[in-house]
Amino acid sequence: MSIQLNSKNNKINFKQFLNLEDISSEEILEVISTASELKSMRAVHENCTALKNKYILLVTKPNLPRSSITFQIAVKELGGEPVLISLTGENLESLLSDEHYIKALSSCGVSAVLVCTSKREDSNIFKNYVSVPVINATAINSPSEALSTFMTIYEVTHTFKNLKITLVGNFNKEDNSLITGLVKLGADVTILPCENGEPSNSYIGYLSQYSDIKIIKDKKTALKNAEFVYFASGDNSLYIEKDDFSDNETYKVLSSVPSDKKLFNLNVINGNSLIDKQTENLLHIGKALLVLLVNK
Repeated sequence: MSIQLNSKNNKINFKQFLNLEDISSEEILEVISTASELKSMRAVHENCTALKNKYILLVTKPNLPRSSITFQIAVKELGGEPVLISLTGENLESLLSDEHYIKALSSCGVSAVLVCTSKREDSNIFKNYVSVPVINATAINSPSEALSTFMTIYEVTHTFKNLKITLVGNFNKEDNSLITGLVKLGADVTILPCENGEPSNSYIGYLSQYSDIKIIKDKKTALKNAEFVYFASGDNSLYIEKDDFSDNETYKVLSSVPSDKKLFNLNVINGNSLIDKQTENLLHIGKALLVLLVNK
């Protein structure tokens, strides 16, 4: 198996990976396909050296260790060298507000920048000042996290068309990449929101060009017949227990990581969880994005 095959048939048009609004369903599937190939290579201990002799800048926060570790390993397994900048508070703000500092960092010979902070706009700031690919790898609600979820679902179903997925939690956020991608891929999406956790009217209007989103506030109705249930962040206004699933015993559970235990009882996920696979797949998605963008 050779990753060069994917590189020659690279079907993506985007040069930066900042959100899923600007990316087509075909491009999403191309990333998933590349990630699956890299995952298969790793399983048989076959190396991919797509980033050999390349430096990748990783900007992160010390309180986000999972993403930092995941993307450092991704770079190393591709033969590259991660250059880590771990900042918090005023130090991070100082970096992001200094155009010349950002340009100087990128001019040292890095081939891409991974931004793993807690704000979507941080990756946009880098995009404005560097000429290399920028990947939005924010820890919560990021497009990278969404792609790892899509990959996990695809490994089970091999399709998204009319797939019944219920999303539970707070979706009144700046970045709802998860919803955007699922709708573009043809899934049948239902949202069970926390109090005041519905997506904005403008966002629902944007999604209407792809599909209608159902917002259902009754727990049993929203969860009935769901093939996959995704738990986002939540609050005390909504709590899911096993009884809320009625006679639905075949659902699979996905979640933001770490899971928000305020939102559901752990017996909901017993025997139904895909969270471990989803977490592993973030590594392969990170590698796929780097292969496709840096080689491009």
